[in-house]
Amino acid sequence: MLITGICLDADSIKFVHREIVRHAPFNAVYSPELKQKIRILIPQGRFKNAPNSPTRNDGLLFEYCPPSEVQNQLNTLINITNRLNYLHPIVLAAYIHKQLIKIHPFMDGNGRVTRIIVSSF
Repeated sequence: MLITGICLDADSIKFVHREIVRHAPFNAVYSPELKQKIRILIPQGRFKNAPNSPTRNDGLLFEYCPPSEVQNQLNTLINITNRLNYLHPIVLAAYIHKQLIKIHPFMDGNGRVTRIIVSSF
């Protein structure tokens, strides 16, 4: 789908991720075994292959879309977005933002990718 110059499809979303992460290719995560933060390489432009669900302050797990469902959820988002193109761009951007964050398709960089995509509306 072409929205004000942005083609919203899985390949375009991966492209944005690849371009953003290539400038900051590592993330620091705490290793309980080592009792320190370690740097891990962020897969550039590739959907997650492991769950990346955070633990909330109350101890409960907040679950994002499982890796096996990312492509299906993105396809659904793209199809729905195509049908909602009559909405005001700000409303459509808010909807896409919420859905992309819920899907959380990458191991890291989801917020940055989402902000880049919706800021182009």
